[in-house]
Amino acid sequence: MFSLMTEPSNREATGVGTRAAESAVRGAVGLVPILGPVLAEAVGFAWTVRDDREAATFRAEMRRRLESLETTQGSASVTVSGDRAQLLELLVRRGGEEMLRRVTSDEAREKLKLSADAYRLAVRELEDLHLVEVDNNGNDPSGVARAAVFPRVYVQLIGRFDPSIEVSRELGLILRTLERGGDERRVHRDEFAGLGIPIPRLQVLAEFLEERGLAVFRPPGFGEWIFYDAELTTRGRRVLRGDDLPPAQ
Repeated sequence: MFSLMTEPSNREATGVGTRAAESAVRGAVGLVPILGPVLAEAVGFAWTVRDDREAATFRAEMRRRLESLETTQGSASVTVSGDRAQLLELLVRRGGEEMLRRVTSDEAREKLKLSADAYRLAVRELEDLHLVEVDNNGNDPSGVARAAVFPRVYVQLIGRFDPSIEVSRELGLILRTLERGGDERRVHRDEFAGLGIPIPRLQVLAEFLEERGLAVFRPPGFGEWIFYDAELTTRGRRVLRGDDLPPAQ
């Protein structure tokens, strides 16, 4: 386990005038790649359709078991500051607004007032830390066409940067919709349209659930959608029944 703290250097945080810089100045943000509590809350929310007390008991038991698991793991920490912190926040904020989470290098450099070299150094450091994926472009001055945070990073940080987004609740809504599909059929994408979750963000959360091995979202896409239908995996069904823990990492 490791923790990531984002905080600006004095040189880079002063006078930038962007929302990312302002947020970084307000305080440090921790990122810990232990995702079990988020998923436990999501599964507990999916359970509330059955019984509020049962759901609360389930969440408490999941948290207890996850905390016990986490204390057996080692920890280390890294610090991401300055340009890296500002870029990370921008990529997280924009990740749920863009198709496939991608933010172009031109947009990032313009919003953060970064030179091509400064952007390249910042994005490569985040890439080395396994926080972002990068599309390369030898014709771009930075060597990068676009970058995107991984879904697990988005899930961990978007609620910190934008408290109006309740990730656990939204994941719970998706899981509940998948569960209602039962074992006999896949859930068509149209059934997710009424959840009140913007389509780009819903698809980041779908990628996250797929990464965790809880659900499968199948092509082909159409228009804004990148999948046609979806269903829970065997593990997803076990987690929703309470027979298994959500993946901790």
